[in-house]
Amino acid sequence: MSLSGSAQISYSSTDYADIGTSINLTTSQGIAAFNFTQAGTDITWDYSGIQGTGTDTSEFVNPTSQSNYRTIWCLYHSYYLNCNNQFNNAFNLAAPLPDDYSFGGYSISDAYVFYKKSTSQLLAKMYAGQVNLNGTNAPLIVEYTQPDVLYQFPIIYGDSYTNPNSISMNFTNLGYNLQVASTGTRQNTVEGWGKLMIPNKTFTSVLKLKSVSDHDITVTYEGNSTTQNVREVSYQWFSKDSKIPVLSVTGTETNGIFVPANAKYLYFPNLSVSETEKNRLIIYPNPVKNTIQTNITEKEILSIGVYNTEGRLVSNSFDVSYLTKGNYILKITTKNKNFIGKFIKK
Repeated sequence: MSLSGSAQISYSSTDYADIGTSINLTTSQGIAAFNFTQAGTDITWDYSGIQGTGTDTSEFVNPTSQSNYRTIWCLYHSYYLNCNNQFNNAFNLAAPLPDDYSFGGYSISDAYVFYKKSTSQLLAKMYAGQVNLNGTNAPLIVEYTQPDVLYQFPIIYGDSYTNPNSISMNFTNLGYNLQVASTGTRQNTVEGWGKLMIPNKTFTSVLKLKSVSDHDITVTYEGNSTTQNVREVSYQWFSKDSKIPVLSVTGTETNGIFVPANAKYLYFPNLSVSETEKNRLIIYPNPVKNTIQTNITEKEILSIGVYNTEGRLVSNSFDVSYLTKGNYILKITTKNKNFIGKFIKK
């Protein structure tokens, strides 16, 4: 007879991210050797051997901070007098998307997803970003006519549900001969609970969710239409100790066989007890978008300096959100040592 530290949990809306939530993530590829499909009760998922290939930050912001996209949204709906109120009623959470995000075959930069979070659901309601149209970047929005239900709260083992989603937008009134249409579904199944092991951390009680998103996107620009089927399968593990999934693995599934493509998991820096690690500056996430973090504790730091490639001091703070994209050098001075490292501002 053996005793397990795992237990079934219920993951509620209050457990999920809010405005201001910022979480460091490790990205990983080359994960085909791991089995991510195991489901059931009191399972131990051991992915402690996954090798990270980079770090990133998941940030959740106030939708109103993206005023340029709010303006486009209000113009699209002809909300001239009550724009702010209408926008605030529609969205209450937003987060940036990866730099290489694409939609309907078009690449998007400075991309965001806008959510509506309630006690019962997390809805993806709109995507926004700079879209390249014939060599010109244009700020555009793609709003769901029927939102994409990402999760139903609370998330409980055994839950299974399928929800439709759709998009129908015509940008003629905004001066673009562009139409976007999409129909699809998302099927979520909470198929397991147990213990999860990732590099440097073990979570004793998690829920495992399988999500299958399947939709057809048609983009018509200046009379030319392209249709793209996008089907994504993801496995996600939730702990009440984390505001987003501890581990999320996406890939494809054919004839019941899942082929993982990439993974993201919570980043816990390995602060080795070796002297080499003690004397090395670890900067994360790197590349960074807003705020640098390091393995040097705050109480040790006497001064901070961020320098550009010309050696000019450009910041005395870990906040680098206002810096232009490029390469920088971070210098940290403590009582006993100077630490120097390079990072990329994205």
